[in-house]
Amino acid sequence: MDIDKGDLTRGSIFGKLIHMAIPIMGSQLLQMSYGLVNMVWLGRIGADAVASSGSGSMYVWLSVGLMMLGNMGATIGVSQNFGRGELAEALRYAQNAVWVSVLAGVAYGLLLILGHGPLVDFFNITDMTVARDAKIYVAIIGIGIPFSYVSGSITSIFNGVGNSRASFLMSSVGLILNMILDPVMIYLLGWGVIGAAIATVTSQTVTMGVSLYFIFMKKGRPFTHFSLILKPSPVHLRQILAWSIPVALENTFMPFLAMFTSRFEASFGPDAMAAGRIGSQVESITWMVGGGYMQAVGSFVGQNYGAFKWARLHNGFYVQILSMILYGSCVSALMFLFGRYIFMLFIPGSETVIKYGAAYLTIMAFCQPPACVEGVAGGNFRGMGRTLPPSITSLSFNTLRVILAYVFMNSGLGLYGVWIGVCTASSLRGLALLIWFLIARRKLPAEDLAGAGC
Repeated sequence: MDIDKGDLTRGSIFGKLIHMAIPIMGSQLLQMSYGLVNMVWLGRIGADAVASSGSGSMYVWLSVGLMMLGNMGATIGVSQNFGRGELAEALRYAQNAVWVSVLAGVAYGLLLILGHGPLVDFFNITDMTVARDAKIYVAIIGIGIPFSYVSGSITSIFNGVGNSRASFLMSSVGLILNMILDPVMIYLLGWGVIGAAIATVTSQTVTMGVSLYFIFMKKGRPFTHFSLILKPSPVHLRQILAWSIPVALENTFMPFLAMFTSRFEASFGPDAMAAGRIGSQVESITWMVGGGYMQAVGSFVGQNYGAFKWARLHNGFYVQILSMILYGSCVSALMFLFGRYIFMLFIPGSETVIKYGAAYLTIMAFCQPPACVEGVAGGNFRGMGRTLPPSITSLSFNTLRVILAYVFMNSGLGLYGVWIGVCTASSLRGLALLIWFLIARRKLPAEDLAGAGC
C-alpha cells in the first residue's frame, strides 16, 4: 500500500477529511438508498409488509452492537499504530480484530436463527400475518450476520490506514446487488418480505467474498502478510475488548431501547409502525452520513493522536464541527419543509401513513444538527481511544428517550408524543457529548512538541 496516500497526519486538514469521508459517506448513502428502495418496494405491497420487515430489522440494527467488537478494535488499533509508523503492531490488531468479528457474528447469527420466534413475540404484534412474516425474516437474516461481521471488520482495517476508497468499493458491490435483487425477489417473484431477506443475505455473502479478496490478494492491500491462521494474542484481544465493549454496549442497548418506542408505535396500529419505519429510513440521511463522517474523524484523530500531532487535532475539530452543523441544518430544512411530499413517494395510496409520516419528519427535523454534533464529538473521543464517554452519554440519554416517549405519549399527545420524546432526548444527547468533549480536549497539549502542525 502507498503509505503516504493514507497518511492523515500531513497535508490539508479539510482536504484529508473530505478525501477520507466522501467514500465512507458514499457507502452510507448507498446503504440508506438501499433501505429507502426496500421500503418503496415493500410499500407497494402494503403497510403490513413494511411493518413486518421493520420489526425484524430492529434485530439487524441490534447486531451492529456486537459488530463493533471487531470494528472498533480494528479502527483504533490500526489507525493509532499506523500513525506512529508501527506497521507490525497495526497488523496484529487487524488480525485479532477479524477473529473477534468471526466469533461474535456466528454467535449472534445462531441467536437469530434459533430464537426468531420469541424475539419477534417481544413486539406483541397483534396482526398474525405481520408477526409470521417478521419471524421468517429474522431467521433468514441470521444466516448472513457472520458474513456482514467479517466484511465490517475488514472495511474498518482499510479505514484505519486511510484507504476509505477501498472500503467504499467493498460495500458498494453488495449494496448495489441488493438494490437489484430487491425488486426482483420482492415484487417480480412475489416473495414479499421473505424475498427482501433472501436478497440481503445473498448480497452479504458476495460482499464478504469481495472483502476477503481485498485483504488477502488485491494489489495495494494494507498488509502483505495478513493471515487468519495465527495464535490469538491475549494482550491485543484485551485491548481490543477494552476499546470495543463500551461501543458494543452502546450500540446494543440503543436498538434494544428503541424497541420499546417501537412497541409504543405498534399500539397505534400498522399504519403508525409503517410511518415510524419509513420515517427512520428518511432520517437516516443524517445519522448514516453523520456516522460515515464520524468514522473518517475517528481515523483522522487516531492517526494524529498516535503521531502526537496535537495542533492538527485541535484545528481538525473546528473544521469538523462547522461542516457537520451546516449539513445537519440543511437536512432539518428538507425534512421540515417537504416531509409530506417525501412520504408520498413511499406509500402514495395511504393517507393515514402520509399524515403520520409528515408529522414524524417535522418533529425529528429539530434534532438533526445535535445528532451531527454528537457524531463529531464521538469520533474524536473514539479516535483517541476513549470510547467510554460516548457510550455513557448514549446509554443515559437513550434510556431517557424511552421515559420521555412514554410520558409524552400518555400526556394526551398520543403517537406524536412518542416522537417528541425521542427528539428531545436525542437533542440533549448530542449537546451533552459535545460539552463533555470540549472539557476533555482542554487537557490535550496545545502544540506539537517538535513544532509540527497542520
